[in-house]
Parts: sequence; structure tokens; C-alpha cells
Amino acid sequence: MLRIHFIMICWMLLFVLTTTCVSAAATPASDLSILPTAVRHISVSSQEELEAAIKTARPGEHIILEDGEYGELIVTCSGRQGEPVIVRARNTLGAKVTKVEIQGHDAWVIGVDVINGGAAKLTGARGRISSSRFHTPGTAIQVTASATGSIVDHNEIASQATPQSEYWDGILMTQNTVNMHVFRNYLYGANAGKFNEAIVTSHTTSVRTQQTGNIIEYNLIENWHNTRAISTKSGGNIIRFNTCIDANEIVNRSGVNNHYIANWIEGDLRIHDEGQVIIGNKVIGGTIRVASGNQPPATPDYIPAKDTLVVGNDGILEVGFNFAASDIHPAVNTRIEAHKGQIKLGRHVGTTISEVTDMEVPTPIKLTPADVGPFAPTAPRSLVMAYAELQVGNILLPITAESAEYVVRLPFGLTAPPEIKAVSPEELRLSKLMDPAATVQIRQAAELPGEAVVEVADADGKLLHQAKIRLEKAPPAVDFLFDGTVATEAAPGALLHTVKDNIAIGLKVDGPDWMIRRVDLELVPIVMGDKVESERRTLYSGNQPVNAVLDVYAVEDGTYELHARLESIYGHVSERSATLLVDAWTELNDELEPPVETWFFGLMQRNKTVRESAGWQYATDQPEAFFGDSTRRVRSAAGPGPEFLIWEAAGLWEFELVVYTRDVQVEKAVELAVSAAASADDQSWQVLPYVCETAETSAAGWQKQMLRGRLPDAATSAAVKYFRFTISEGYAPGDIQLGRVILIHKGKK
Repeated sequence: MLRIHFIMICWMLLFVLTTTCVSAAATPASDLSILPTAVRHISVSSQEELEAAIKTARPGEHIILEDGEYGELIVTCSGRQGEPVIVRARNTLGAKVTKVEIQGHDAWVIGVDVINGGAAKLTGARGRISSSRFHTPGTAIQVTASATGSIVDHNEIASQATPQSEYWDGILMTQNTVNMHVFRNYLYGANAGKFNEAIVTSHTTSVRTQQTGNIIEYNLIENWHNTRAISTKSGGNIIRFNTCIDANEIVNRSGVNNHYIANWIEGDLRIHDEGQVIIGNKVIGGTIRVASGNQPPATPDYIPAKDTLVVGNDGILEVGFNFAASDIHPAVNTRIEAHKGQIKLGRHVGTTISEVTDMEVPTPIKLTPADVGPFAPTAPRSLVMAYAELQVGNILLPITAESAEYVVRLPFGLTAPPEIKAVSPEELRLSKLMDPAATVQIRQAAELPGEAVVEVADADGKLLHQAKIRLEKAPPAVDFLFDGTVATEAAPGALLHTVKDNIAIGLKVDGPDWMIRRVDLELVPIVMGDKVESERRTLYSGNQPVNAVLDVYAVEDGTYELHARLESIYGHVSERSATLLVDAWTELNDELEPPVETWFFGLMQRNKTVRESAGWQYATDQPEAFFGDSTRRVRSAAGPGPEFLIWEAAGLWEFELVVYTRDVQVEKAVELAVSAAASADDQSWQVLPYVCETAETSAAGWQKQMLRGRLPDAATSAAVKYFRFTISEGYAPGDIQLGRVILIHKGKK
């Protein structure tokens, strides 16, 4: 009891320290959001210039990447603690590279777009990869043991489909990586692969007792299927305020004395090993699992949870959860306080439960894509020395000695110039003032587009700097409207919409209709990943507002690119694309298979008809005479009346039948019809025209006839309930044989 009491005191002290750190990390204007002031800026615009700048870079210098492509980014230079060398894109994601390696110490890379499936690797101490984008089939960011004290933040990491034999990690801290800070990253879309782990503290369980001290916080992990959102295999880590949506589980695979605090988890939280602290987590659609184990601590594998503190969590809690059938070692000494939700007890020893707690329980936050990634408000930014910092509408603009002319692009729909005012010294966000005593005079623009003039004078009224600000309109921002609702993004910048019926397509533009000169809306099929330009069709061409309908009766099921192009009266051109998955049609394929005798169910019928006349039998003989078709329907006798087969086919649009004949005029012998009646027994049928073509003739003299057709219009199709095939009277049993029926109808389940 004394030992357990001592452990509880340690836990409480650790929690006090943890909540103090949480408050500091939650501050938007933390030190990590402001880049250190550069001792010198070096602008580069080519791979050669970049490599030369890296070779000669000194501590505190910023290498600025202009927009463009640079190939591999290998940072071999080093800075000093507090004075890192920073390689950053002038415009976030405007600089594109194929790979990032940070080999030097105190070297940072900010704001690059890593293309062509490239990845990043940090090997130098106190490195940083921030505000960058990855779309890779392998591990996106790897941090080695030598990269102690490094930072990975505000990155966007999207997976690519990988074979089931492959491993895919978003952010991987290899063995013995210590004092890492991983925060505000957006990881999403891992749908394939053997093990998809978004964030991993160690790739081996052999360091379970090492206190690596990594902090993983405020990350959003979304649509992360198959395995683990966050996997911990070392000790002394803090995992807090993360959001996991459709992301399977967070797991303490191994590692002692880890803290899981106020995470929002739409999945499971699974805990193994000793001394874990689980506080304030919200678990939806899953379970908090304090697990039993299949190995004792001396042989790390799935170690049973021991001395676990579970306080103020919300969700189903299971103590002694068996991860595998071999988990024979119970969860030991679990302490539960102030739990909200059902508690289940499995294989456990020494569990205590209290309805109250003396500990402070933080509240989890459900993060959104706007809270994380390269463009989040908390993303790092650079402070510049400026004469003044101006607010132009919602835009902040430092006025520096480097430039006498600025261009500010304002929202397209703005019709009047915004007010321009100087930001007070205590409210500065982007700048440090070169002369806090200077005064600023602003001559506002009279119209938009237009020009404003800024004059900066010293305390004696002497002109220090004059600058012009050109106010222009940005190109119009465009969103698709599907049936009047703004289309949402499946991932940032990616629109995927499934179409199961006719939809009205419109456009939402951030400006009045009179500002739009022309709109073109086109649909292009995509086959095997390539656009079929020869089948591009125009859905709309004219002025706003767009009023177009995608008619699923006019297209086949498949993938299409929907492309909009807008031209404004100011000459702007904006384009927007969406991927449409048309999935509107159901195909009934009846091969006319005879009943089959089964050992368990007896005679099992396989017919797909809902009603048929009595004069039918199955033909399975001589398949070689019927082009390999061994399952056919034929008349059983030459009765006095017609024989029919009826299928349910609600919303029928198109049909194709295979009929075999010898010396028969099919159009006189076969009638096809549809009915809108509520029952197949009703006699109200509408005869359908069809086209009959002879496909081929067998050596036995049988002709393979293809009967094809479609409904005359969408209204008739929508009313259809049943389809009927009829052979007229007067034909012998072998004259006409039905080989296959394909009915394509709308209304996919």
C-alpha cells in the first residue's frame, strides 16, 4: 500500500507539471510561431543557387526559396542553438522539392511542398521541419536518434495507397529519439498497407524503460485505417490534445510512465505496460482498453497494464481487455476515478473505482483541418524590421526599407477600397519597428482597383520612407454547388462527390454576378487515371448564375472530372475541378441457371424472374453449338398461347438479351415490354422497340442474336417496375432459345 501511495503522489506531481506545459503550449503566440530574426536574407531561385547558399550559410541566416522547383533539398550546414539556419519558402508551399534531409544541427526547413512521393529525414540535433506538405507511399518524416530536441510541426501528410506488405508511417521517431516536439500536424488518408501508423515514438519495444520525453500534441489524424493513429513504444512521453477521427486506435504498445491527456479519439485507446496516466480523454465509438498481456515485463511484447491511473475519461472503459487469446497475465492495480461511461472488468487484479477525483481534468478539443497544417493560424511566421505595419482590410502588411511598392490582392467581391491604418506597437504580429517614434501618414485609395500612398517621418518630421500600395482584386474564389449545397472537400483542395441521381450543378462565387463575364462548365471521363479528352462535353457555357444539370441518363457509371472556368470583367481567370463518381446504375445479369441440388438445402432455385408462364424448361445440352452457353431457357411444348418471363426492373433504362435461333424472324417471334403496374400479375404492358443484330453463327447453324434497346425517355424509365420477355405462339420448343438477360436500371442501393 505504501508503494502504491507513493506512485500516486508521483502521478499527481507529474500531472501538475503536465497541465502547466499544456497552458504554455496552447498559447497561439508561442515562441515557436515566430521565426528568429534573420541576421541576413539570401534569396535563391534555382537548384544551383540553393546548393551554393547552403554551403556558405552561417548561424542565423535565412535562405529564402522563391516559387519554383528545386529537386532535392539537402541541408548540410549548421546553425547554433537559438540561431538556426533556416531554409524557408517565401510563399508557403510555393517552393517544390523532391526530398528533404536535415543533416546539420540547428537547421530548419519551413514551408516546402515535397512532391513526387518524396520524404524528409532529420539526423541533426534541434532540427525542424515545419509547414510543409507530403504525399508519399512510404514514411513521410523520419527522425533518427541523433536528431535530439527536434521539432515536427504544422505539416500536411497524406498517404498514398501501398501494397499490403508495406509499412507506412506518417512521422516516425526511431529508437532512442528524445525530446521531440510534434504538434499541429494534419495526417490523413491511410487506406492501405500492412501497418499504417500516423505517429510513432519508437520503432522498437526494446526501449520501453527509456524516458524519451517526447511531446505529441494538437495533431489531427483523420481517415487513418487499418492500424494505429499514435503508437508509443518508449517511456516518459506526453500525448495530449490530439484528435483522431476514423483512425482505429491510439496504443501504448510498450513504454512506461506515459501520459495520455485530453485526446479526442473516435476509435480505441489501448494501454499496455506500467505506470500510464490516462486523464480527460473522450472516446467515441470505441473503448479505453487497459489491457491484459501475453508476456511478463522481462520479455517485452504485449505487456499487461500495471499501476494505471485512469481519471475523468469519457467513454466505455474495459480493464483486463484480452488483445489476444494468449493474454493470460491480468491488468494489475488499475485506479479509476470520476469515469464517465460504462466500466467493464475482464482479466484484472486489484482494480479500484471511485466516482470522484481531486485532480483537475482538462477538456479535450476536437480539432479541424483549419487548426493544423501549413496554413493554420499557429503556423510559424517571420518577423521583419519595418518602418510600419499596416492593416489593409484583413491583411497585415509590413512596410520595410527594402521596397517602395507593394501589391495587395483583396477579395474579388470587394467593391470599395478598404481602410488602411497603422498597427499600434503593442499589437504588432509580423514586425519589429525600426523607429517606434516614427509617424505614419496614409493617403487612402479612392477606388478599387486603386493606389494608396504611405509616408513615414521621424520625430522631427523628416521623411524616412515613402511607399505605394497597389490595391488589386484577387481572382474569384469558386465553390461547386451540388443540389444547392456547397461541396465539401474530402481532403484539402480535393473534391470527390458520388452521384446516384440527377444533380443540379451551380457555382458559388465570392462576388456579384455582374463581375463575371463568362463561365464554362465541362465534364470529362477518366479511364485508368487518364482523361478521355475526345469525350469532353460542355454542361454549361454562358454568364452567371450557372444552371446546369448532370443527367445520369446521359452518362455511364464511372469517374469524371468536373471542370469550371470563370473569367471576370477584370480579366481574372479562376478554375475549379471536382472528381465525380457516377454510381447510379444497377445491372441485373441473368445467366438463366437451372436449379442445383445441395447437400444441406436440397434443391436450390437460381432463377431471377419474379413470374413466368408454365411452359418453360432449362436447356443445358450441346453448349458447343451455342458458343459455350450451357444454361438456356426454352419452351417446354408448342402450346396454343405465348410463353413469358418477367423480371423486376424498377427504373429500367437499358436492356440487352442474347437469343439463339434457326430460320426464325426474331422481330415477329419475340416481344419485349415493360409495366408500371404495382404487381407483375397486372396486364398493363407497354411494348418496347428493340434492335436485333446477328453476332455470329455456329457450325450447328444456330445464330446468336443480340437484342438491344433503351427506354424512350427518363420519365418512362422512372415509372417502370417490371420487364417482360415473350415468345409468341406457334413456335416449337427448340426454335428459340434465350441465353442471357442484362437489365440496367437506375436506383443503386
